[in-house]
Amino acid sequence: MIANFEAVAVYPLTVDVYPAEGGITSPTVGDHLFSDGEVVAITATANAGYQFVSWDGDVSDPYSPLT
Repeated sequence: MIANFEAVAVYPLTVDVYPAEGGITSPTVGDHLFSDGEVVAITATANAGYQFVSWDGDVSDPYSPLT
């Protein structure tokens, strides 16, 4: 009997905030890896004195703080 395995594809996601003091994101700022098929909720929360405007990059809705 042989147990067979194959590598799961992973995809990179780089998150950044501009300007840095404007707010926070989930996942946090930085580089992340996610498995093929994994659903990732990406959120932006503005700090006091700022408002969320849009995402740049490949997102489903660039004007929604939750994508």
